[in-house]
Amino acid sequence: MKPASILLLAVIIALSGLLLAQEPQPPPTFKSSTSLVLVRFHVNRQNRFATDITRNDVILLEDGVERPVDVFEGGRGTGRAIPIEMAIAVDISGSVADQGLTDPVAYISTLLEGLPGVSLGVYGFARDAHRYCGFTRDPAVLSAAFAELRKARDDPKSGPVRVPTVLPKGRSSTSGASWIYESVLAIAQDASASPGTATRPIVVFSDGQTTTTTRAADVVPGLLAQGVSIYPVALGHRQLIEEMRAVQEGNYDAAGQLSQNARTRMYRLEDREREVKELASLGPLTGGRPFDPPNLAPDTVRAILAMLTATVASEYVVGFAAAPSTGTARPHKLEVKLRSKETGAVMGGKRAIVY
Repeated sequence: MKPASILLLAVIIALSGLLLAQEPQPPPTFKSSTSLVLVRFHVNRQNRFATDITRNDVILLEDGVERPVDVFEGGRGTGRAIPIEMAIAVDISGSVADQGLTDPVAYISTLLEGLPGVSLGVYGFARDAHRYCGFTRDPAVLSAAFAELRKARDDPKSGPVRVPTVLPKGRSSTSGASWIYESVLAIAQDASASPGTATRPIVVFSDGQTTTTTRAADVVPGLLAQGVSIYPVALGHRQLIEEMRAVQEGNYDAAGQLSQNARTRMYRLEDREREVKELASLGPLTGGRPFDPPNLAPDTVRAILAMLTATVASEYVVGFAAAPSTGTARPHKLEVKLRSKETGAVMGGKRAIVY
């Protein structure tokens, strides 16, 4: 890896300081598409992902009661047989520039080569979401999908398969066409409709500037029900921080107060900062993690994807075969815990699902 790439990799950090403390709402009714119910998680030990967790270290709770585990995968001990279907979701609204996001070589050389069990699906979103290809490991198919995604920047309504978005009850749309949270949920539902058993993380490239009043907490229950994890990449955040710093420097009046023009600009920038925090919160609320790149360029995108590869490779999966319902399906809360606190701390490991 080039020194510049190593530097970029070193400075990309999670948005842990920006996360909002939000509690997911009760889960909506989503029936599982398979009898095998999976729960994903990581184990953090001294700020590193632990790779030595065994089945005996783990407790799976179903509605607060421990239940047997039929499937346990991940770490050095068991490897990984359950496939990973990863959706790449790119915000193609007018406020987001490309800057290397649609270079297929970056995804092929990091995710496909680094994760033998992964296949990629390509999505773009603005007012609605569009699927440019289903889950595949074929470089030619991925290259064609990213080429179509680049064209869509000039026509956000284009796309081979439209994935409609829906406003949550009580929410409204403002001017513009960037339905971020509605699109993420729609993509999760579309990805989860893929046949077969797999874990399905979604990487979301966006600046967080939504044009609806929808909040992250509105869609988290649906995301948890689908069992997806979100990895938001905050585009343009570092530039936003620099702009806020510049406004605060040298814009004071004789009384030591920010000038009226400076205060107006700061209010606008602070609103954008809150939007970034909101986007970042999708990570920990769904068992993923956010990324805060210092800038966006081809080398930076590769560095983010390299970190994502390492993160997904450290994932554990537990699961069980849900017995067919003899009556009306009902919601269940699933949670992974460790038998000993000395083993580490669980990241993710929660799911609300109906079966």
